[in-house]
Amino acid sequence: MDLQENINEGMKSELKAESARASKQYSDFVKKRRKSATCCLVFALKVMGITTPQLLPPYRDWTRDGSIQVLGAERSSRPPLKKKYGAACYYMNIPMIMIEPIKGVYCTDPVCTWFMLAQYVELDQLVALGDNILGRQNMLEKMYLHYRLCDFQDYIAQVREWSESADSGRKRAPRGIEKCEMAVVLMRERVDSPMETKVRLEVILAHDLPEPKINYVLTLPSGRTVYLDMAYPEWKICVEYDGKQHAKTWAEDAQRRNEIEAAGWGYVQVTTDDMRTRESRLECARRIASRIEERTHKPVLLFEEGYLIEEVAAMMEGKPLPPRKRRRRE
Repeated sequence: MDLQENINEGMKSELKAESARASKQYSDFVKKRRKSATCCLVFALKVMGITTPQLLPPYRDWTRDGSIQVLGAERSSRPPLKKKYGAACYYMNIPMIMIEPIKGVYCTDPVCTWFMLAQYVELDQLVALGDNILGRQNMLEKMYLHYRLCDFQDYIAQVREWSESADSGRKRAPRGIEKCEMAVVLMRERVDSPMETKVRLEVILAHDLPEPKINYVLTLPSGRTVYLDMAYPEWKICVEYDGKQHAKTWAEDAQRRNEIEAAGWGYVQVTTDDMRTRESRLECARRIASRIEERTHKPVLLFEEGYLIEEVAAMMEGKPLPPRKRRRRE
């Protein structure tokens, strides 16, 4: 088994344990209330074994207080549930898709949950969450749930069409829909971790480097198969994020890298330190550009200031760039 596969299995074990805890909490809540409910938002992600995104500051208590989040049929149901059962109740006037991922446990489906969270997270976190739902690092496959990028596109179109109809009772589109429309342009299938999404967005695309293949399958001369986080197969260059902290993986990782380089591939390693500041991300982009120049014998021009994620989304859609936002401090 590839080293990356071992790490992935460890991540899945943690998510499985989180799913079990959330499912028990839901069951206890339903038993006490004597009535079923549909969990949503962050709690729904925990039930489905999906890595939770970083929320905007006003909402970060959601991941700290441990309360269950459920859908309310109407706004007036919020206070009684919170006071009596410690459940936070949420109401959103959009088409809801409910599933039963675990017997007796009901929640909004991953795509609907992703849409609901749009107003509570930054755009980069929404992209990372979408990547995670589309990737391998969740429990969805074990729940016989499979999603493609087109599922997100179709749901956004459904919400947009519904919100414009007379039946919806809405005067404007739901909050977060524009953010979802930008995010879906940037989301990719097969991504294994939020940090891989961050590298793709903030190092590669932000500096106008070519977009790499995701989770590229490489068969080494030994017959061993490895999965490369990001790759340019036409130039035999790979970009891999290394966030591992355990010494026992270092020797395996070094052996893996040696085999990849022995097969004629250029290897660019990205670490946590490379992602800390705008300057360190630019330096990382320069290393990737240098590798491409070595293989193509052509200069690679970087956009050194770095595009904002909203600008990257606009460029991918062929739209004019939006006005610049004031940059947040590192």
